[in-house]
Amino acid sequence: MITAGLKRGMFHLETSSFSGTESGENRWTIGYGAINSFSGRFTVTPNSAWSGQVSAGRLTKPEALEPGNQSRLSASVTHTRPLPQGTWATSLIWGRVHKTTNMANLNSFGLESVARFAGKNYLSGRVELVDKDELPLPGTFRIGAYTAGYTRDFPFCRT
Repeated sequence: MITAGLKRGMFHLETSSFSGTESGENRWTIGYGAINSFSGRFTVTPNSAWSGQVSAGRLTKPEALEPGNQSRLSASVTHTRPLPQGTWATSLIWGRVHKTTNMANLNSFGLESVARFAGKNYLSGRVELVDKDELPLPGTFRIGAYTAGYTRDFPFCRT
């Protein structure tokens, strides 16, 4: 992998070249291969409360069981605000996968939020809609998911 980045004030530009070919279904092994894919991301962070990014990539044979290449696009906006003994962050996210074999465009939309309060408590929620075409039925299907959660940190060691 080769990665480079530039930052000037609130602007940040990154680019990478890498092997996008899936090395197999053994996700615990380290992948290797010739550099055949690339990506780039442009981020704007005007202040500590707001951040936005747009990214794009071209992956060569990213799925072992599916032929073809993919182009991927994403954009997101995140807002963070301080809370007493915590923070609250919310992100609006969009992504698209373009498959070169069937020219399909698969979109995803998400809204997620996490609030940390009283130092060690977290409330989280996520709503997402995702287009999928890998189901056994022909065509593209939109799948929705809604998730809510609570997490609490417990100290096991004191320093």
